[in-house]
Amino acid sequence: MHTELSSPIFRSLAHTPTAHIADAFNDAFASYAVPVQMSPRDLEHLMRARSVDLAASYGLFDRDTLIAFVLNGRRMRAGQQVAYDSGTGVRQAYHGSGLGDRLIRSTLDALAAAGFQRYVLEVITENRAAIGLYTKHGFATTRELLCYRASTATLAHHSAGVQIAALPTDWEAKYATLQSYTPTWQNAAESIRAIAPHCCCLTTGDSAYGVLEVASGNLMQLGWQTGHRRDAVAIVRAAAAHTSNDTIKAINVDAADERTPALLHELAFEQFVTQYEMAYRWPQASAIGDRA
Repeated sequence: MHTELSSPIFRSLAHTPTAHIADAFNDAFASYAVPVQMSPRDLEHLMRARSVDLAASYGLFDRDTLIAFVLNGRRMRAGQQVAYDSGTGVRQAYHGSGLGDRLIRSTLDALAAAGFQRYVLEVITENRAAIGLYTKHGFATTRELLCYRASTATLAHHSAGVQIAALPTDWEAKYATLQSYTPTWQNAAESIRAIAPHCCCLTTGDSAYGVLEVASGNLMQLGWQTGHRRDAVAIVRAAAAHTSNDTIKAINVDAADERTPALLHELAFEQFVTQYEMAYRWPQASAIGDRA
């Protein structure tokens, strides 16, 4: 049974306090397939990592209460403005009111008016209702993404061959060629730079590297040269030993990659979520690669 409302107001979240957004976020995701609860500080960290621009993020308001929202990241890619849906939700009391449909439609209009050319999001593959809604509004699936986790207790191993240090200034140029797939938005170089003080770089010389967000245990990037798989295993084990979390995660691994999923399975990681990356391109936008 949903709450009845007359005409909710659509507007940007530019002047909405983070605490109000966090309250709506926690209500919306309390019964999600992967429940999420965040303090205002946690949400600020997420928004910083994903380049969220509250002026390009929107909500539906019932009087002064935020009842539905979309948090959008903003980045330049190939000379074009690309938006990324960092979280869309509707308060549980308003489920079934058609707010999701209105929010997406109004957001697409607002982003087009703001000059965006492409819009990217991820959705859990089992969430058929959301996939149907995004498809209805013109989003198309660009790739399948796998999310893994493992207990640090079963993996942790301090390896003398792995160096652990703050991110060097040249890490992007030095290790990008070791990647076997393009990282998704939340694991991209821009995300890592935004939270660099919270991350470390694990390396075995020039043969393999990993970027770890230490507190969360999120292994944001992992790559290695052909023939140096053993070095990649050592980096994963060293990351498990270095994180302060009891779980280490590898989120949004490209399912088309032939290397990383096999390595994680070998290390007894559990695949706990599968997602689709979906993208919307405004008709007037010029061509841009499918990987944002």
